[in-house]
Amino acid sequence: MKLLYINSDTLGQGDNELGEKLLISYLKNLISNNIQIHAVFCVNSGALLTTVNKEAIEIFKGMNAKGTVISTCGTCLEYYKLKDKLQVGEIGSMSLAIQLLKQADKVYRP
Repeated sequence: MKLLYINSDTLGQGDNELGEKLLISYLKNLISNNIQIHAVFCVNSGALLTTVNKEAIEIFKGMNAKGTVISTCGTCLEYYKLKDKLQVGEIGSMSLAIQLLKQADKVYRP
């Protein structure tokens, strides 16, 4: 199983606007290179990707339609006050994150 574990709404450190663009580019390239991701787990500010980042939401909806399970940390959603704004996937837990990490033979981390 291949897991995409996302712990930020940006790629790299530095300018946040650039980091957001880089992360969207990373996600698009992951898909265009036909890498089959079985599960995505978003934590910390990565929760913004399934709630308020329109481009990421559309990418994840496309992945979800092809069978990828999308989960976002419930504690993170609560922290950012976004639990009612989840647009794609399900609310997950740290137990689920650990289970996915244990099952994964490959973990991608942008």
